Amino acid sequence: KTEDDIGVIAFYLPSKVTDRQLEYFENHKDNYASYTTIGAYIFRKVDDTIYTDEIYGLEMIENQMIKKNRKSEEKGHVR
Repeated sequence: KTEDDIGVIAFYLPSKVTDRQLEYFENHKDNYASYTTIGAYIFRKVDDTIYTDEIYGLEMIENQMIKKNRKSEEKGHVR
């Protein structure tokens, strides 16, 4: 596709974001900026119910990834 055809990009953010995933996102952030709509889905489970949250914009997505990376590091799940 050409730059004129680029429209939507959607991400899925897992409950734990690894250093590698965060680094990949940060290294490709400039490429994602050419999209007109940038969003992410976050799934979270409370008891037996699954909730879906949607966030939009590179900055919001990156902030959530950093937050999920820190939580993972605190629990010893990252690397």
